[in-house]
Amino acid sequence: MQPRDIMAAGAIVLLWSVNFSVNKIAVSQLPPVLMVAMRFVLIGAMLAPLLRPIGKPFWRIALIAFTLGGLHFGLFFSGLKGIGAGMSAIVAQLAVPFSAVLAAAFFRERTGLPQVAGMAIAFAGIYVIVGEPRLEFDALHLGLAVASA
Repeated sequence: MQPRDIMAAGAIVLLWSVNFSVNKIAVSQLPPVLMVAMRFVLIGAMLAPLLRPIGKPFWRIALIAFTLGGLHFGLFFSGLKGIGAGMSAIVAQLAVPFSAVLAAAFFRERTGLPQVAGMAIAFAGIYVIVGEPRLEFDALHLGLAVASA
């Protein structure tokens, strides 16, 4: 890899990791739904010059945008009000094993021993972290964050 590629990858990791802390600060000052709206207006404004007409029915795209955008981030930001940025980052990463479990349940995707072992390790790690006796958290907000993962 070229040094430029390594720096670009590092910048992405840095931005992704700072994302949770910045969002935590923001939801302490603004309502979660306003945060969702501001996020998508800003992204839409930046991407507007790249938009091209599409041939698909608009209602399908609007439904996907609402589900993956408004509902997901609305739940995430609501949950973020009650738990720490670090915990929210960990919970957000649960999307990977949950996706695998749901794909197996609904779409009959086959999971092998390495995938099952990886999911077991992921869930065990979350159990250990959340089960930490000294950890204080609000179960409602943790549930909202998990639902958004």
